[in-house]
Amino acid sequence: MRSQGATSQAINARFRKEYTWHRDLSGPERAIAPGYTAARAMGRAAYEIDLPAATRAGIHPADTGWPVLKDGSTAATDQVGVCDLLPDGRGLLRFSRSEKGRAAEAAFATKQAALSVATRTDATGQDRPVALTLRAQEQSCNNEGAQNMEAQEIARLGTKYGQEAMANQAIAEGQTLEAFRSQLLDANSTGPLDAPAIHNAGTRQFSLGSAIRAEITGDWSQAGFERETTQEARASYPGTARGMVVPPSVVLGQRASMTSTGAAAGAIETNLQPSMYIDQLRAASSVMAAGATVMAGLDRGVVIPKKATDATAYWLAEGAAPTESAIDVDSISLSLKRVSGTQSFTREALLQSQPAIDEIVRRSITTQLMQAIDLAGLEGTGTNNQPTGVANTSGVNTLTAAGAALTRAEALDALASIEGDNIPTDNAVWIFHPTDYARTANATQDAGSGRFVIENGELNGRRVIQTTKATQGTAYLGVWENLLIGQFGGVDLIVDPYSEAKAAKVGITAHMMADVAVRHAEAFNVITLTQA
Repeated sequence: MRSQGATSQAINARFRKEYTWHRDLSGPERAIAPGYTAARAMGRAAYEIDLPAATRAGIHPADTGWPVLKDGSTAATDQVGVCDLLPDGRGLLRFSRSEKGRAAEAAFATKQAALSVATRTDATGQDRPVALTLRAQEQSCNNEGAQNMEAQEIARLGTKYGQEAMANQAIAEGQTLEAFRSQLLDANSTGPLDAPAIHNAGTRQFSLGSAIRAEITGDWSQAGFERETTQEARASYPGTARGMVVPPSVVLGQRASMTSTGAAAGAIETNLQPSMYIDQLRAASSVMAAGATVMAGLDRGVVIPKKATDATAYWLAEGAAPTESAIDVDSISLSLKRVSGTQSFTREALLQSQPAIDEIVRRSITTQLMQAIDLAGLEGTGTNNQPTGVANTSGVNTLTAAGAALTRAEALDALASIEGDNIPTDNAVWIFHPTDYARTANATQDAGSGRFVIENGELNGRRVIQTTKATQGTAYLGVWENLLIGQFGGVDLIVDPYSEAKAAKVGITAHMMADVAVRHAEAFNVITLTQA
């Protein structure tokens, strides 16, 4: 039996000998139904195709194969492959390794080009099939165009990572791009694929629950997008992560809206889901809601210059020279500090694929990290690995109130001290402990107007936020964009199904590298309330 290599050489030689003198194929072309079965031949990708019954009947008994022509051209340079004719009426299609051959293969595999049987009318008037021709085809509808775009991306990834056969098989079976990425990741586990880590638009959303379930079971077949995302995030994580790394936005999500009106109980964010879960009472994240500047995606410590003192301008008499003034440039730094939290969940809960369970886990992890950042931003001591918060930053404005509730006059003084340092307070925000908020909200502005110090969640026209992370007896006023929160890399999640295996519990430890710094101390005022 003749080998496939010999068959291909014979086809090429016969084509050049028999058809070189015929610059066109005189017979009509016969369409071939789209679709193929991915195969391999001689260690390369190949495609099994079904030939039309009428074509099979017209094949010359001596034919063992046909050339594959680009756009029906009989020029030797436009032959892009060969098709071996199989005994059962199918064809085994292979493309050349030339630039034209590879381009033709990509067009065929992604359905941008279709095959037809080219014929030549012989002396008896019969149209004898003698070759295949590959022609570009128009997209018939948007849905088909979208499918072909996915097929093109599958083919591109297959070529890039040396998995052409896998890509061809995926296209033939109609796999989605997401399913193919998951399959490709399993075959290419040494590094991440070239795709975006986070998708903020479209229908693909990262599921923290799916990622945790895959980490527990070791089966990532249903979490291909999550695996791809975690690998991309790991590549930008500073140092060596012990678990899977997820982008901060996956865990921390969007800034939570803050309660700014009502009684003291309104300061507690409960997020109750009474139909399925009774949540723990949690302090909301005040500094982020107040407008702190979040610097995400840092991969190393940063030093940020700032102007400490400004130059001075003078009005001068004619011929007089100004006094030279020096501009003092200072800096603040953000360095890697680790904030961690650990908790455990039942294995049964984590293995459920309900979105509600996923949200419980995400929110629980979020709360631990956000509360730690909130506490550091307000009252971090600067010792024992804590950042230095507003209350302990040198140079902030201070005010001591006469009583347990802030008066309107004292609030105006607090605003004036910040404005006096040339910092506009239009966007300033107050932060109170709920008890202090309640007392101040209950205080009247004066004896006759009937108006209260805090009305409609505002104090002197500035928003008020409540949080239990502020120590009772201390209130904060600030232009919070001057509080910097640095996030280094992603969140390192270590899923531990072993330590508490006897109780069927899974421990989840979250590590995040972050830091907090005050850019301009003058943008804040720390008010001490006299407790009764």
